[in-house]
Amino acid sequence: MTIFFSKNKFLIWLVFLVAPISAFSQTDVDFAEYLMNQRDYFRAITVYKRLLFDATENQLRYRYAQHIGEAYRLSGKYTSSIYFFTESLNYASTAEEQAKSLMGLGLDYYHMNIVSLAKNYLNQALAYDASGKTRLLLGLVEMEEGKWSSAAATFEGLAKSNSDAKLAETSKWLLGKAQAGTRLPKKSPALAAMMSSLLPGSGQIYCGHVFDGLQAMAFVGAFALATFQAYRYDRDVNDSDAILYLSASVSGFFYLANVMGAHQTAKFRNHQSKQRFIAEVRNMVFEVTVESHQKSFEEEEK
Repeated sequence: MTIFFSKNKFLIWLVFLVAPISAFSQTDVDFAEYLMNQRDYFRAITVYKRLLFDATENQLRYRYAQHIGEAYRLSGKYTSSIYFFTESLNYASTAEEQAKSLMGLGLDYYHMNIVSLAKNYLNQALAYDASGKTRLLLGLVEMEEGKWSSAAATFEGLAKSNSDAKLAETSKWLLGKAQAGTRLPKKSPALAAMMSSLLPGSGQIYCGHVFDGLQAMAFVGAFALATFQAYRYDRDVNDSDAILYLSASVSGFFYLANVMGAHQTAKFRNHQSKQRFIAEVRNMVFEVTVESHQKSFEEEEK
């Protein structure tokens, strides 16, 4: 009889010890998800790392590594994000999980402006992703590269073949944006440089930077006048040409800076124009791809 009660007592104590552990673990998951929703990414990372350390199943390790990689990416720590998405890839057991990990790596390199690696990982993800979302990201990367026709072909293929109504509709909209990208207004860097070589500052004005153009005119004009005065001084008063050479060197520096500045201003203006145009596309693609992945993770955990 005493042995029977001892065994029961042991079982009761075991239940009390184990139950709080599992409850605590579930509470941690809920708390980490709450922190992610509140965009408190670094605290969420701390919780998910503890969960990853305690996890014994590869499925859980995959999920927590994915969340850590996602939180690091959202906080701009792309190198750390790459490490944990690589970890999640090692734990992935299904095609969908592999696609998500590879897509995460592609997004990290995309945000780091390493386009070649971004495309490499996204192309790898294509083999596992049947949803078409990876193709949307590849189309975005092609637009970033200025490959408007290639991006248009990507979006057109998705619009025709994808069974997801929202994704097909989004692809049609993106197709129109890719076609419009070929008509983006541009300023010629060569023409801007030539204009400023003939009339300092005119290339900057051609690019729409009026203040910079007037400033270039003023500086180059002022130093050109100073050089002429130095020439007259050395000719009429001074036996040495030292002042003339010094003044001419400074004038030449500002003249060349004005020409190079016009060239760079045209390139900068074209880049900014493209980035403003792509910003709307980027937001749409991320809404359909990245945010939907986050929602799918939340649904899996529930």
